[in-house]
Amino acid sequence: MMILYVPYVRTASLTCFAGMTSDVFFSLPVNKRDYVTSSSVHAALSDAVATVRSAACRAIGIVSCFSQILSSPSLPGEFIKAIDFNTQNSSTPVRITASWALANLCSSIRFRALELQTDPTADLLDKSTISLLVEIALRLTKDGEKVKSNAVRALGYLSRFIRFNHHCDAVDDSRNSVFYGDPVCLQTIVQALMSSVTTGNVKVQWNVCHALSNLFMNDTVRLSEMQWASSVYSILLLLLRDSNNYKIRMHAAVALAVPVTRLDYGSSFPDVVRGLTHVLESLSSNSSSSPSNFKHRDNLEKQLTFTALHLLGFVSPKDDQSLKDFLIKAWRSGEVLPTCAKRSWVRRGLSALHCGGYIVLLPYLIHFHFEQKASFLEDWLKGLCSAFNSAEDQPLASETINDEDGFSPNVSQKVMLSSAVVSLLNVYTSGNQQVITQRFEQLARSTA
Repeated sequence: MMILYVPYVRTASLTCFAGMTSDVFFSLPVNKRDYVTSSSVHAALSDAVATVRSAACRAIGIVSCFSQILSSPSLPGEFIKAIDFNTQNSSTPVRITASWALANLCSSIRFRALELQTDPTADLLDKSTISLLVEIALRLTKDGEKVKSNAVRALGYLSRFIRFNHHCDAVDDSRNSVFYGDPVCLQTIVQALMSSVTTGNVKVQWNVCHALSNLFMNDTVRLSEMQWASSVYSILLLLLRDSNNYKIRMHAAVALAVPVTRLDYGSSFPDVVRGLTHVLESLSSNSSSSPSNFKHRDNLEKQLTFTALHLLGFVSPKDDQSLKDFLIKAWRSGEVLPTCAKRSWVRRGLSALHCGGYIVLLPYLIHFHFEQKASFLEDWLKGLCSAFNSAEDQPLASETINDEDGFSPNVSQKVMLSSAVVSLLNVYTSGNQQVITQRFEQLARSTA
């Protein structure tokens, strides 16, 4: 039709394609579905108008979310060609939409790849195609913020299923070799994520946390053997502690809860436990939050509780001495100081500040910090015990953990609490901390 020569009409038509749901799309006859996809790909590759190409990429990004699309022998390849072409366009809006389509397509491939692990008869893209997707995503992490946020999201989805602890030349079946990637590929992906989180904006940082959660869930990534693991944990702790955005902090906490064994945390385990405890205490003592963060506060508290219980369940008498000192000295300081002594330490500390400045005050601050930590830990654990004993035992309910993230624990909070209390009890028992041991024996009985 002559009217299709008008760019805004072509843009509007493609925008309508992008508004279709999966049910609507697959209710169409096959020839109509083919028209939608072929028109979108043709416009993305051939149209001279940037707004039209951007609308075409959006339509491709929407259709890419439909899982049945990957069953087509040719369509995924056509989509990837159109996406790759437009990620190199001089127009920023076009590159943004193309990168968004890339992330959506990688999400669908991720789901399909996980199905393939349990269904050998399933089919997926070949190795060269997956390699191309990784290459595109890595290149886009060097683009602007809006493009970069989609690129790191795509890398997270890809790193969820690539089998990093095998080499491609060890696999005979070229189609199955799609699952295999060498350690250099893994290292490059991690470096790109770390670079993005330190230079990116809020949305980039949130997507990096999301990507790291996916990476940690890849059972071929042996975190205990990765030299970069400690740097990754440090970045997540930094975001959890210092970010002003609760959504970023929430997803940093999600990522820190993904490793399934104590060994996965390696030498970073003491730092992660200490850092998380400080953050949990800080949040509980700070009731104020910005309006933009208010709606996320409840989910952040739930996620921090889950992550803290997850980590405390791993502590043991064999842990690093500095971590045991952190756990034992805090409780000991709280035990020996009655309320009047607490006030005395504050008064003496303030007096020291007038006489000798911060250096003289430091011992008083340290002692008061330990006492406060003890009070917080005891109150927090007792509060959880009381809450779980007065309510039905049920799985943790938090919007921060969902099937889309691929991380949905089926362990009840009370089971996790019991495990954490027993682990701490073992630490205190081995350290001959009789008073603390008695308290935790009572807590252990209340969670049994």
